[in-house]
Amino acid sequence: MLNVRVECRTCHRFKREGTRGEVIWKASIESCGACHAASALPALKTYQDQLQSSLAAMESAKRARKALASATRDPSRAATVNSQLADVEHDLAFLRAANGIHNLHYASSLAGGILKRLSDVCRELNLAAPQVVLPQKIGQLK
Repeated sequence: MLNVRVECRTCHRFKREGTRGEVIWKASIESCGACHAASALPALKTYQDQLQSSLAAMESAKRARKALASATRDPSRAATVNSQLADVEHDLAFLRAANGIHNLHYASSLAGGILKRLSDVCRELNLAAPQVVLPQKIGQLK
């Protein structure tokens, strides 16, 4: 959003209270209507819903990490795979926190990369790769 000179307050206009009583300024899909045509909002909402579903499916990184101890006998390879899974979990946390809506193209690219890395690790550990449907890419929004 910085690339188009939109600051946080443009979209994050809804005051909420966090779990510890702190003030959180939330955005909603309706905030997008300030800059985008109403006709673009359903596509943005669909994208966001699809991304959240795909992130939930990729949570199997935690399952793969648990299987790591018994599946990998070589300690140096186990450390490498453990590091790869930590990177996957970090990227998943980033996408969950950012909601993917701030930069759709980056979020789509990152989600695809996570899925590839996670599938590679699962294949190496003889685990079923996650069945994930990534969000449909959307073109230029007006």
